[in-house]
Amino acid sequence: MDPDKIYQILEKTPHKSAKGFVPVSNVKEKALSNALSGFAKECRPENAVALLDTTITGNGKSGYLLSTEGIYGKSFTDIVAQEPKTGFLAYSDYTAAGRNTDFEKVPGELKRYSRDLCLLKKDGTIRIVFAIFLDDLISIMNAIIAEESDTDDEQEITEETEPDHEPKIREEPEPDMEPANETSCSSNEPDIDIVFKELMKAVKDGTDTTQPYNMLLKAAETGNAKAALHLGDVFCYGSGVEKNESEAFRWYEISAKGGDLEAIRVLSFFYATGEGVEKDEEKGMRLLRFSAEHGDSESMYDLGIFLEMEDKDDPESFQWFQKSAELGNTYAMLHIGNMYLLGDYETRVDPDPSKAEEWFRKAAAAGDDLAYWELGSLYNADQTDSEGYPEPDMEKAMEFFIKGAELGNSDSKKYLAALYQQGGLEGELREKLRLWFIEEIENLRIGDTFATVGMPEDTDSYASNRNEWEVIAQEGKKSLLISKKVWQDHYYNEHEKSASIGREKFKLDCAKMQYRNGSKERNDAIKKYDNFMNSIVEDSTDWNSCSLREWLNNTIFYGIYFSEIERGMIACTELEQPDNPKFGTSGGPVTKDRLFLLSIDEVVRYFENEGEKPEVQTFGSAESCSWLINSDLCSHMPVEKQGWWLRSPGMNEYFAACANIDVKKKEISIFLNGMDACLNLYGIRPAMWIDPELL
Repeated sequence: MDPDKIYQILEKTPHKSAKGFVPVSNVKEKALSNALSGFAKECRPENAVALLDTTITGNGKSGYLLSTEGIYGKSFTDIVAQEPKTGFLAYSDYTAAGRNTDFEKVPGELKRYSRDLCLLKKDGTIRIVFAIFLDDLISIMNAIIAEESDTDDEQEITEETEPDHEPKIREEPEPDMEPANETSCSSNEPDIDIVFKELMKAVKDGTDTTQPYNMLLKAAETGNAKAALHLGDVFCYGSGVEKNESEAFRWYEISAKGGDLEAIRVLSFFYATGEGVEKDEEKGMRLLRFSAEHGDSESMYDLGIFLEMEDKDDPESFQWFQKSAELGNTYAMLHIGNMYLLGDYETRVDPDPSKAEEWFRKAAAAGDDLAYWELGSLYNADQTDSEGYPEPDMEKAMEFFIKGAELGNSDSKKYLAALYQQGGLEGELREKLRLWFIEEIENLRIGDTFATVGMPEDTDSYASNRNEWEVIAQEGKKSLLISKKVWQDHYYNEHEKSASIGREKFKLDCAKMQYRNGSKERNDAIKKYDNFMNSIVEDSTDWNSCSLREWLNNTIFYGIYFSEIERGMIACTELEQPDNPKFGTSGGPVTKDRLFLLSIDEVVRYFENEGEKPEVQTFGSAESCSWLINSDLCSHMPVEKQGWWLRSPGMNEYFAACANIDVKKKEISIFLNGMDACLNLYGIRPAMWIDPELL
């Protein structure tokens, strides 16, 4: 065809993608040279008309080239092996172009899939190839074919929206997988999805799962690929059955053979990780690529992630993100947005906050809750010195955060809850944030982290008094929290008399250690220490009377490290004080406290892990109590301070018990002898019960 005719067609045919075909006169010389020497090397330079460059760097090494005879493309791959693999489609060979759903001649098993380029040949047969930027290819192919044939009997090609069901596989992804039979795409598939939802609801509610499970099993055994996929999920996550990765793999494999692309994607991860099957990373990558190339948007995104991890300099990863985003995958949209926001040197994506915002808005329009968090953060950030960033706009940021929270975004909820914790808001917004704060507390689970903001040191900063707490127990809606931070170098009892006595005892005790056993100097030091101990009248130390209890519950800790609203959620708890289980030292009277230290019994109870308990240790005892614990809580313990006070008494009324820790082994043990309460050799980990019903 005459090049001028093609130029006229290009002007009249709007492109659907962001790039579209560009006349070669407007293409960079290097990019055109790369295309002609690469994927379009069979094309004579004088016949090249327009280029659709699919690379992110614009180097022309991948894409589609319009020539006077046809279209050259790097990504053309035959789905049905009717033709030898080629990178060229001649206009003269075809009468129409479209999707699989546009032609009656497309085989039934491929009819459901509309993301391939389907070509109707002049002899009445069809050809199906995989291609990206499909809408542009279809529109330009049909326009050129129509101009070339100049007839009225051409088949009308209609652009249809993507189907809302899973596409069907055309050929087996691996040689040992057979193509699906017709039962795998029966009309019962929507019902199977409903059955699976009923099964998941029964699992969540703790009701009988027999009926929906048997319905899934029967459908899967009769060849329903979607039912087999769901059974794989059931065994993979242990939903109503015992978790069994091998059985999950078996059902996913059956579903994959039945043509389900999601199952093929899941299988790729099984092979990549070696779960339920012998590890085979190469096979896992082949399966993932197969699923991506056949139109599964999640596989496209996952493939982009894997390629990015392997070689960030390879532009193919970005192409898969773009393709996945074009098919509506919001994860891909957000990923591209963050690439533009931060800049990505390896893939040569320059920082461009305006493009980042564009992608975040696309994801938000698709209903992604995280996108609203990203947009709110973008307008909440003071980046006025950085090029391309929008002006800080707290009102607009709040609109995005609120919308994200309404859609369930946890980051938005936590941010807004923190604003409520700080106070200062009024009206309907304050009430809405109060409800989200209550919801956050009600949704806490054992092992979760909860942050308190405290009182600001000035009008702008809450950060210095922020503290993180870990949930270690729950009773109804109430949660028991312990500080993840160890507050170091605290006296258990720092009342003036006890403190001065404690310092003198420590000084005299250290003096004894300077001399060897049996020496006159050591005997004199021991005598001096004993005389001092016999002369003093020391106040007994228990939780009820110690200075640490007062420090935690008065204005020093309770008043500074909790905001007014946060103080309202802390329950006043009645605490029993058990005696020391080894030495029988009295724990003292029952107290009522908002903030407290754990007792020996509570450490044993709440730090249990797989039936093992903290080791109970004493000095000078032949008894061996081998109760050990491996706890993630230990990871927060600094190396230089390997213990924290408990509120239980030690070996006498002047000592308090301690929790010791082996940082490397992550093992906590309880020291029943304890340490002198007048010394600041240990840290503290305050605890509290919080109750959302108090708010």
